[in-house]
Amino acid sequence: MLVGIGIGGCFVLIFGIIGAALLIKHFRAKKKAEESQKWSSAAGRITESYVRREDSTDSDGYPTTSYYPEVQFTYEFLGSEYAGNKIAFGGSMGGGQKKAQESLAQYPVGKDVIVYYDPNNPGDAVLERRVSGNVFLIVGIVFLVISVCVGCVGGVIAVANLVP
Repeated sequence: MLVGIGIGGCFVLIFGIIGAALLIKHFRAKKKAEESQKWSSAAGRITESYVRREDSTDSDGYPTTSYYPEVQFTYEFLGSEYAGNKIAFGGSMGGGQKKAQESLAQYPVGKDVIVYYDPNNPGDAVLERRVSGNVFLIVGIVFLVISVCVGCVGGVIAVANLVP
């Protein structure tokens, strides 16, 4: 019985930590997107624009393919040239090829763009002052809910086994 409680406790702890980490990542990206509303802007140019393909295998051995929109751009600040690669905050989440291509349609190579950069750290720049999605938020909440539910069920079972 103690082994079961220990294993269940580890499961709850791991899921809780992962959920909390994903929520922290989401809210940090959201805060940065809000702060960027006050950032300076500069003229920039797209130097690379492509869909990155990533093949992997899931836990059941089935192959999966995800596609990521990738851009590279340059801009100037006080006479120095900088390079960036962020479309939006929060990182790019993989998805279907069509969605990645649609995301890149507005950023063809050679296009002049407005780049938003942190005046205190001009190397930190982005093309869109927003969070790229809510995947970290949703998955973080799901992991925390699973952690709490398993913890509650495990607690009820443990208490029920202690009652003579």
